[in-house]
Amino acid sequence: MKLFDRAIAAFSDTIAWIYFAIFLITTYDVAARYIFHAPTVWGADLAIALAGVHYMLSGAGALQRGDHVRIDVIYNLLPARARAYSDVASDLIIIAVLVALIWFGIIQAVPSVQDFETTGTAWNAPTPVIMKLAIPIGAALMLGQAVVLLVRRLRGQAGPPAETADASSRPLD
Repeated sequence: MKLFDRAIAAFSDTIAWIYFAIFLITTYDVAARYIFHAPTVWGADLAIALAGVHYMLSGAGALQRGDHVRIDVIYNLLPARARAYSDVASDLIIIAVLVALIWFGIIQAVPSVQDFETTGTAWNAPTPVIMKLAIPIGAALMLGQAVVLLVRRLRGQAGPPAETADASSRPLD
C-alpha cells in the first residue's frame, strides 16, 4: 500500500505541471489574439482538454490527501465511533460510484477510440479521445486509492501515510 501511495503522490505532483502548460498556452493564445491580432484555432480547445484530463487524473491524489469535500458541520458532531462508521460507509459509496464511472467511462471511451473522435472545431483535434480515456483511467486510479484508504481504515490506520502527507495537506484539527 505504501508503494501505491508513493506512486499516486509522485503522479499527482507530476500532473500538476499540466496547469503550468495551460498557463503558457492561454498566455500565448491571449497574446496572439490581442497583441498580434492572429488568434490560434487550437489554444482554447487544448487548454480546456488539458484541464479536463487533469481534473480526471488528479482525483486519486486529492482522495489520498483528504482534499475532497466533506460536510464537517455534521461529521464533527458525531462521536469518534460514528465518524469511523461514517468514513467506512463513505469509502464504500465512493468505491461503488467509481466502479460505475469506470464501467460507463469505458463504454464511452471505446467507440471514441475506435472512431478516432475529433472535436469538429477548426482545429479538429482528437481531444475527445484523450478526455474520454482519462475518465476510466482517472477513476481506476481513484478506485485503487479508495480501496487503500478503506483497508487502512479497517486496520485502524486512518489518514494519509506520513511520507505522502505534508503540513499543507493534512486537515486541521
